[in-house]
Parts: sequence; structure tokens; C-alpha cells
Amino acid sequence: FVALPGGYATTQLPANWCWDTSDASNPQWVDFSSCSSQISGRKVLVLVHGMISCVQQMTSASPPNPSSPSPIQVIQGSNNTYGMVVGFDYDWTQHLTDSGALLAAFLGKLGQLGAVQIDILAHSEGVPVSLYAASEASDRGLIKNFVGLAGPILGTPIASDSSKLLSLSLHLDDAWSNLESAPGSTCAAWAALDIESLFQKPFAQDLEKNSDVLIKVILPQAQSNLQGTRIFLGGGRSEERRVGKECR
Repeated sequence: FVALPGGYATTQLPANWCWDTSDASNPQWVDFSSCSSQISGRKVLVLVHGMISCVQQMTSASPPNPSSPSPIQVIQGSNNTYGMVVGFDYDWTQHLTDSGALLAAFLGKLGQLGAVQIDILAHSEGVPVSLYAASEASDRGLIKNFVGLAGPILGTPIASDSSKLLSLSLHLDDAWSNLESAPGSTCAAWAALDIESLFQKPFAQDLEKNSDVLIKVILPQAQSNLQGTRIFLGGGRSEERRVGKECR
């Protein structure tokens, strides 16, 4: 059994966040409700995490030296490319399409709030989740750029190899070391999980190599519905990068 560390409150998922820079000396992730009124007329970047992670961990890594930019500064660029950076946290153990539907609703909300452009940066499992979400979003015409990093869009050995999945589950212990640098994060929301049940979670079936949900649902919809979106895939196997070219 993987125990929930003491002192961490379980946050209901999904959870939406925005990167608050109002205090330049202490930028931080805050609840999306506090920035929703600032979306109108802005170019928005959406961050989507992968397995055993949360949005806060995507931006909490320390720079190699004090003078180096933080991950979020690299994302923003020297010219503050994005008027707003937001994050989507989800339960990575559920079906990819379930998570994607929730993200699609959030993307639609950004459009309703007046975003003029939406770009997506997704990692690992967040890549197929985000591809499905973008293809289903009501305002998908606003989604101009999609960047996927190390996304298992054709499946992953972790899902069908019990030893690899066990190694992944043991990585949960390492994940706790990063939680202190992301106070209030949702990483703990899925933490109280016994290893045996992890093997039975829907994500494992969905991420098997060439699974039906990947090959017959997510990829075809992305290829059909995201013709106006530039899709860039980095990492993964060569055939996954080829599929990424076909999505464009």
C-alpha cells in the first residue's frame, strides 16, 4: 500500500490552475477562479502533466544555477509570449478519454472567457489525453500549437509489462520528495493507492501498445479535427514521431 503522506490534503480532481505573477518575488500556482477574469483577449498556454505527476511538478524544478531562468520563464520566453499560463490536473489512472473530456470542457471554458489563442504543452500520458481533448473541444479552432513531450501515442510497455508497471508504482515513493516544493498541489490526490489496484486501473488498458482507444479513437480524431493545429511531438519512438507528422 502506498500511503498518503501526512500533512497533504487530498484535492478533488480535476483541478484547474493559473500561474500568478502578481508578486514577482513569489510567483505561484493559484486556483483558476482567481484569474478567470483575466483570460479575455489573451494568448493562453495550457500545461498538462503525465503519470505520477501534477502541473506543479512540471514547473517546480530548480534551475542549474541562480542566474538561469526557471522552467516557467523558459516557457514564457523573453517577450512574455503568453498572456496567461494555466494548468490542468487530472486523475492519470482513469480512462484517457474520460480525462480528455474533462480537459475539453476546460478548453471550451477558456474560449468562452475570451482567449484569442490556445496552445497546449503536454507531457507523457498527458499527450494522448490532450490530443483527444483538443479534437473534442468546442473552440478547437483557437488551438494553434500543440507540443507533446515523450507521449505514448502508440502505447507503452509499462501498460502491458507487469514488471515495468511495478517499477513505475515504486517510483511513487520518489514523487513525494517533490511534493514539498509544490504546496497545495493535487499530486497527493491520487496518492492513497495500493499497488495491486494500480494494475487494474483503466489507464493501463488504454495505454497498451496499439490499443483500440489510441488507434481507433484518439489518433483518428486528432488527424480529422485538428487540421488547423500545428502538432509537434518530441521523444518517443520513431513511429510515434511519424504519426505526429500525420496528425499535422
